[in-house]
Amino acid sequence: MKSTEDTQKIAALAGAVTALLGMAALFGILGNAREDADPLVDMDLGSRSFRFLFAVAGWLVLAAVMGLAAGAGRRAAAGPPSMAPPSGWRAKAPRYANEAVLPVYVLHQPVIVAIGFYVLGWGLPAIVEYLLISVLALAGTLLIYDLLVRRNAVTRFLFGMRAKGGQSRDGAPW
Repeated sequence: MKSTEDTQKIAALAGAVTALLGMAALFGILGNAREDADPLVDMDLGSRSFRFLFAVAGWLVLAAVMGLAAGAGRRAAAGPPSMAPPSGWRAKAPRYANEAVLPVYVLHQPVIVAIGFYVLGWGLPAIVEYLLISVLALAGTLLIYDLLVRRNAVTRFLFGMRAKGGQSRDGAPW
């Protein structure tokens, strides 16, 4: 018998797929309606419906991914008793990522805007621009975080991170 969590994950995933298919159908209908149709900016009912489905699909995909990730995390934590704890990079990566969440979140937007400002002027196909901006923004954000935030006591403090060594200034572990 499936648990409630499993049912919710399946429902979120099914809803996301349904919303995405509805978006694709609406885009196909609206895109063929006239040559200059753009459902992302037009104000007719079909375009507004498309944007609504776009937002719903985004939320449902997010809910499905979070549910799947939470389930995977619980399964990994509960692993077989004979399984040795992770070592090397598998042990360090979650700690590094957990510490980087807020700084990366704050830093990613200006990096995307700066890179996009230049890349969008090159006249490349949209998919190439998207991939280029995505990869460069990820690399740039992680580079800025690692070199300018993580290794510097002042910027660590400004981003609300613990002092190096995992202890706060008063010695408390939190």
